[in-house]
Amino acid sequence: MTTKEMYYTRSSTGTIILCKSGNLNPEEYVKCCQQQGYDVIKASYNIIDLIEEGDYVNGFRTEIIFDKDEKYLGYKIGACYIRLGQLGIRSIVTKEKFASMSYKVGE
Repeated sequence: MTTKEMYYTRSSTGTIILCKSGNLNPEEYVKCCQQQGYDVIKASYNIIDLIEEGDYVNGFRTEIIFDKDEKYLGYKIGACYIRLGQLGIRSIVTKEKFASMSYKVGE
């Protein structure tokens, strides 16, 4: 399948899945899902578009990075700032999934 036949969706609980697009573009798909009561908040052909500040990519927490006149989403490794996707994406744990799996000590 080509990239335009598949796209990624994200729910408000942080679930990211790969979907067949059928005859709808991502924006139409989100609207259709919401009208039917499904929990889809974003859809895109590019998974990077679904990553938000606070998600974990390749094991690192993403943050908004300000560099001169530019602002972008990335993460920090040591003293280096890495633009999202610069080193590829091997794994994503959304902030919602991370929070739901955390254990609160003392509770």
